[in-house]
Amino acid sequence: AADAVRAGADAPLAPFTAAGQGAAALVAGVGTVLVFLLRERFDLGGGTGPAATG
Repeated sequence: AADAVRAGADAPLAPFTAAGQGAAALVAGVGTVLVFLLRERFDLGGGTGPAATG
């Protein structure tokens, strides 16, 4: 068991691998899309944009 832990210590951390970078980009993209699609739902109508005039 100790050998497995020592062998894993040389491996790069997940966020610094290509797969980790891809996963982070995917999460950021999904978050951006959700904010874009749901922004009207949470708008309180205090602005001057199209949502305030409708």
